[in-house]
Amino acid sequence: MKLFKTEHAEIVYNSRKKQIVQKWKGFVPSDTFKKALEITSEFIENNDVISLISDTSEQRAVSPADVITATQYLESYYKNGLLTMAFVLPEDVFTQMSLKKFEQTQTQPQTKSNLSFFRSSEAAKKWMKNIESKII
Repeated sequence: MKLFKTEHAEIVYNSRKKQIVQKWKGFVPSDTFKKALEITSEFIENNDVISLISDTSEQRAVSPADVITATQYLESYYKNGLLTMAFVLPEDVFTQMSLKKFEQTQTQPQTKSNLSFFRSSEAAKKWMKNIESKII
């Protein structure tokens, strides 16, 4: 089920896997970025979602302000039932640095232990399947 789509972001929910996949492309304007995070948050709060894959493989750098916003949303995702999250990293070094800053800002132990970064979506999906089998 498609939850959100623009030229820079797409959010899809797989009800069978209870999983949201976010796909980011290019330089995502802050208003689009925040709207996508808000839609994801509301959906997690109101539906059965246990995992999220954020595919940033085609995304460009994220502003420091957007990193802070994303951190706040991620903590709410976990509070509302999300069990695990994976990021698919881009080739762009600057975007990788933004994402690593995001990881460093995590304060909740459950967030840090169930959050990981991958070079491919296949690796992220494999990890996700393995960790979910341990959590559920």
